[in-house]
Parts: sequence; structure tokens; C-alpha cells
Amino acid sequence: MLMNKTKMAGAEYTRPEQLSKNIQKQVREKKEADTEIHNKIKAEVRNEFPAGTDEAINAMVVKKIYNLEQAEHVLSDPELTLRPDVKKTIRRETITERYHNGKYELDRFSEKGKSAWSCCMNKREDSEGCVVRKVDKHKWNLSGF
Repeated sequence: MLMNKTKMAGAEYTRPEQLSKNIQKQVREKKEADTEIHNKIKAEVRNEFPAGTDEAINAMVVKKIYNLEQAEHVLSDPELTLRPDVKKTIRRETITERYHNGKYELDRFSEKGKSAWSCCMNKREDSEGCVVRKVDKHKWNLSGF
């Protein structure tokens, strides 16, 4: 004889209609328990926004109650949450590379015979480059594919 898994575990089967009624009952009890705080917050919001419509005031009250319920579940230690701190992991590390794309040679426009870079005509050989390239260290390099 085949047995149902719920009967084997000792749990009783609840029919979907009964499950729905139980959920509705829990929601109704929660609403009745929250009516006092709902009325208190509604009076505060109506005092802050006297010209507000009923829909707007109800929306603000529901949002405040939701925020209060969420604040109850917030852990005191942020390290215990399962969300990583993205500021630590996603950091943009860019390196600025400067170079000359020309050649350091005798300047053909100089009457004194001085040397200069052919790309930017800078007189110093050890000068920073005229071409600036920013390289992101974490970006994938797909140029070889």
C-alpha cells in the first residue's frame, strides 16, 4: 500500500482552500494589530501634509509602516549581512601611460641645430609623452582574439 509523504512525516495535509483561509486570517489579524500604529502615523502625516489627499496620505502611512517593519529585521552588525561591500571589490584602477609616437631627432626648423621630438616638437628628451593612454587594469583585453 502506498502512503503519502506527508502522512509518513506526521504532518497533516491542508487543502488549498484551507491554506488560503489561513493566510487571509493571518493578514486580517496583522491588520487589526497594526490599526493603532496606523492611526497614529496617519495623524502625524495628516498634520505634516494638511492639504494631502486620502490616497497620498495612505500611501505615505503604508510606506512608513513598511520601513518600520524592515528596520526591525536589520542586523546591527553590517558584516553579518550576506551582501558584499561592492566598494571594496569593484574598484577602477586606471593607469595613465604617456609616450611619444615620434622620434627624438635633430630639429629641421631650428637654426641652432637643437634636437626635438618629431611628434610634438618638445625640446626635452626626457619630457612626458604627448600621447596619453588610459589603461584599465581590470578590463579584459580581447584584441588577440
